[in-house]
Amino acid sequence: ELMVRYGLTPVQAIQTATQNPAKVFDLADTTGELKAGLQADILVVEGDVTADIEALRNVQRVYLSGAEM
Repeated sequence: ELMVRYGLTPVQAIQTATQNPAKVFDLADTTGELKAGLQADILVVEGDVTADIEALRNVQRVYLSGAEM
């Protein structure tokens, strides 16, 4: 939310927290995107995080490595 408050779009903020670190730590072949063959932890939220980053507060489900928690 702070990244958005200071000028990033919600999508840029999400990429800054996911895709960018995967590249920096040389893990882009393993994780960092929702892409076939990559590991992923997924939050299912109520709302559209691309329009409202605060929707990340409305977590409905959590999947870690494909298993619902």
